Amino acid sequence: MTDKRTLVRRVTQAVVAVALVGAGNAAVSRPPAHAADDGSSVVAVDARTPHVLVVTAQHLSVLDARTGRLLRTTWMAGATPSAVVVDERTQRAFLANPAANSVSVFDTGRGTLVRQVRVGAGPSALAVDASTNQVFVANTLGNSVSMLDARGGPAVRTVGVGRAPTALGVDTQTQRVFVANINDTCVTVLDTVTGAVLGSVVVGLSPAAVAVDAGTGHVFVASPGDNTVSMLDAARGTLLRTVSVGRTPFAVAVDAGTGHVFVSNPGSNTVSVLDGYRGTVVRTVRVGATPQAVAVDAHSGRVFVVNSGSNTVSVLAVATSAVRRTVSVGMTPLRVVVDSRSGLTFVAHAHGHTVSVLDAAGGSLVQTTTVGA
Repeated sequence: MTDKRTLVRRVTQAVVAVALVGAGNAAVSRPPAHAADDGSSVVAVDARTPHVLVVTAQHLSVLDARTGRLLRTTWMAGATPSAVVVDERTQRAFLANPAANSVSVFDTGRGTLVRQVRVGAGPSALAVDASTNQVFVANTLGNSVSMLDARGGPAVRTVGVGRAPTALGVDTQTQRVFVANINDTCVTVLDTVTGAVLGSVVVGLSPAAVAVDAGTGHVFVASPGDNTVSMLDAARGTLLRTVSVGRTPFAVAVDAGTGHVFVSNPGSNTVSVLDGYRGTVVRTVRVGATPQAVAVDAHSGRVFVVNSGSNTVSVLAVATSAVRRTVSVGMTPLRVVVDSRSGLTFVAHAHGHTVSVLDAAGGSLVQTTTVGA
């Protein structure tokens, strides 16, 4: 049986792999160490166009968000993106390229490359602040965060943070960016307007995922190194409490309507459900093997948990956290996004160059779309 130390090492190795070979994702989850970089491991939704962007090795595929049908595929010479984020207001997609120390900027409407922007070493995570037109890039190998103009301009500023920043969370209300530094025990707090470092908050060991709940004014940080989640005050940038969850917490997602926080624990094959107001664990739910990314759809009242070890997606009810359905999908599912407008959920896999399209309300498999090369 795999012990705790081995599981923590695997999570840390996966984050390092993000920076070195581009096999990861932004902010809330990364692939396990066993995932090969041959599949559709990064996915994002642009509801305005409406398109779904799927990144494979050196390819960007665009799907119709209303049907899941493949529209086109663009080859990105020399790029192996690790993360993608969309700014719907500017119709720009930003792709982090760890090996090239750059960010590719795409026009989501036309599907064309706008420009390449140089950033720090090993960019692995991205976040957008639509209120300030800023894009934040976590440079894992450079121990820094770069700020970009969301309209596609050059890097505005690069600031030093903690060791190996790997996840970002933006709070537009307080104009703060929370940066999880996996090789530290701290979260760095930045000003979204100026990029200035406002402070550092001590959290658990190897913080790896961040989620902001604007409704409660809290920030949740998952630390796989000691199996904890820390709750911060977003306005003050202070630690409120730290709670124990399942083994190696990996991803965090918030439902603003109920105030529930969902944390995937791949080391124990569970999801911990927290009260977002009090920061307490209210229940633990058994899901599939090695749960990874988590997505909440407030419209359908469902939570989607991808289980990379069992090639399934667990569909939970937001209100009760009960497992309503388990759906078989492609090989090694890693990412999940929901388009509330179309009522579809998109699951990207590390193997096979496919995306599974689910009905968000019922959780049933609608189709499987081949993407990339």
